[in-house]
Amino acid sequence: MHTVRYHLDNNSAECTCKMYEREGIPCRRILWVIKEKGLKSLPVAYVKTRWTKAAMNMPMFDLGGNLIEYTTKIEAVKKKVGRL
Repeated sequence: MHTVRYHLDNNSAECTCKMYEREGIPCRRILWVIKEKGLKSLPVAYVKTRWTKAAMNMPMFDLGGNLIEYTTKIEAVKKKVGRL
């Protein structure tokens, strides 16, 4: 059994399952509370940059942590990422 705390001051909620803190995705209980509070859209605090189109504008690194230069290679990587 999990508990959700809703904060009226900033329209945020936290659940004892800690799914949002671990994975960056609100759990079903948080989404249910937001829906019941009558909010028409997800609060901006729950939308991580990695889930937006802006994520593609950030620098990209390979597995070794090296910056991938902007070449046709990065365009190919962006296409692969976009298809995911």
